Amino acid sequence: AGVGAWVWRYGFGTESRGGADRSPGRSATGADRPAVLRWQYDLGGIGGLDGACCALSPDGSVVYAGTSGGVLHAISRDGSRRWKVRLGDDVSTPVATRDAVYCVVGFEAEDVRRLTAVSPSGSPLWTRTLGDRGYAVPVLLGADVLVSIGGTDAGGLRRYASDGSENWTATTPAGPTGTPVVAAGTIYTGSYGDALLALDARDGSRKWQVSAGADVTVLALAGTTLFTDSAAERQGHRVTDGRRLWRTEADAGPLTGGGRALAVGTESAAVYAVRAADGSRAWTYALKGAAADARAVVAGDTVYARAGEGVWALDLNGTPRWSAALGRGAVDDQHTPVVRGTRLYVPSGTGIAAIEVSG
Repeated sequence: AGVGAWVWRYGFGTESRGGADRSPGRSATGADRPAVLRWQYDLGGIGGLDGACCALSPDGSVVYAGTSGGVLHAISRDGSRRWKVRLGDDVSTPVATRDAVYCVVGFEAEDVRRLTAVSPSGSPLWTRTLGDRGYAVPVLLGADVLVSIGGTDAGGLRRYASDGSENWTATTPAGPTGTPVVAAGTIYTGSYGDALLALDARDGSRKWQVSAGADVTVLALAGTTLFTDSAAERQGHRVTDGRRLWRTEADAGPLTGGGRALAVGTESAAVYAVRAADGSRAWTYALKGAAADARAVVAGDTVYARAGEGVWALDLNGTPRWSAALGRGAVDDQHTPVVRGTRLYVPSGTGIAAIEVSG
């Protein structure tokens, strides 16, 4: 049997009360295998529309995950449950600092979404109402948190301190179109209508604003090029002033930064890279046997992709390093993997799986 088959055979135990499937002792060595399944944890469905599949504490010892049933889970590195707390009807992908875990919580009866802060021990600390639109995942700004507020017609971005006090609010021409990208003290966001903006993260002041097409959405940053999407047209903008450098016809889809020269994207059963210089495809790698849309994350010089029950590792030139069948397929899940050091977390079934990787 190959790597994937061996791990599939020995990498599962029975489900524990903590919600995790933990591997028997034999699978814990894995010195000769590039990827070993450590555990998987059933959430009953990852919360939010998209974003990362989970968040990690600053030291990596705790995994936090929201659910489509309104519960926030804290999971130890060994896959056992630390605590869970019900917060509402749907909990987005959280973000975590040393002091708190932050997530956007939906309340169906009120048709409203709120930012909620929870202590590392699982006690709710405070909530702030965001409006009828708040599906975008919170973004950390140091110890503070950045969120979208308002709706499609009017809104903006707001920075909250760890105690729930408001640092600043920046209005956008209409509501923000998605999760903003933050780099080097600057926040990049699209706005319903056609505006693309750059804001100073310190005070929310506007650095520049340009017209960039209908309902433009910021996708990724690679070097000094900002990738955006508008009406199935992908564009590259200069980060210093928003000037459009190029545009190409392309299907809408997720991108992640892959270094100074590339952004990495996914489509049905494939991973590809786009050149920051002109938007052309640098390479495409077909994920053999994958029957679902792929999602990817870049860590250093490695691209990790997840599709169905498969995990792939490629270098930034699109050359495969290894592949394995690990965990359970999550066909309709749109969440991306998370990597920290040698631990990779991926959507698996209706929850997440932890995989130890060698590179």
